[in-house]
Amino acid sequence: MPGMPLSDSHRILLQNFMTRPVMTDEEVTSLIRELNAKFGTHNFGGPDDYATQINQNVSFMQMEVRKAFSDDDGKLYWGIVNKGTDEIGKLGTTLSDLEIELFKKLFDMILTSDEKMVDRLSVDNLKNKLSHAMTLAEVDVLVCKLVDELWLSVPRKKFLSFGVRSQFELRSHFEKMDLPECVLCQEVVLKAVNCSNERCSTVMHKRCSDTYTSRQNVAARCPTCTSPWNAPR
Repeated sequence: MPGMPLSDSHRILLQNFMTRPVMTDEEVTSLIRELNAKFGTHNFGGPDDYATQINQNVSFMQMEVRKAFSDDDGKLYWGIVNKGTDEIGKLGTTLSDLEIELFKKLFDMILTSDEKMVDRLSVDNLKNKLSHAMTLAEVDVLVCKLVDELWLSVPRKKFLSFGVRSQFELRSHFEKMDLPECVLCQEVVLKAVNCSNERCSTVMHKRCSDTYTSRQNVAARCPTCTSPWNAPR
């Protein structure tokens, strides 16, 4: 059921989400600050408050404003997603069937890798494992497009991983994959910091681990088994 009618400030922010697939938290916060100053809506709160109000009004269209921390730079990003469409199928609006087929194979390859990243050579070799072969140039163009649109990221030279857009657009897909959850924020972990105790399955996001260890007055310990945290296994 729709919530309270959207104000001009909310509508302008929603328009920005609709036209820009991904916005940084700094960009969203800055825009809200400008809108609050223009319309005198300082009592509307910050990004989370705006997102809640917008979501109450667009949920009937299967739309949702989401946020996600990038596993690469640790920064917070925002975007709006269509929950009523097959998530990987969303790429069908800009990619051909063959390109989506390659993306799905790349998605599975990254997901099953230990470090949640794959080298470019392995990606290039996928061109011969499709229903119709792609040229190396076509694969390169597609990878560059997916990186530019933040579906993929380049965590280090000649390696590919999930981009922040994948992290919130494909969130429910990840949640179905039986991936571990961060002990602190309870969200799915793609790139984990593990407990030093090999028998303990506790994991954290790097950003959560950094925050956790920085707040400890003494050497941080695992919240589950109390082994030293962040120590080499």
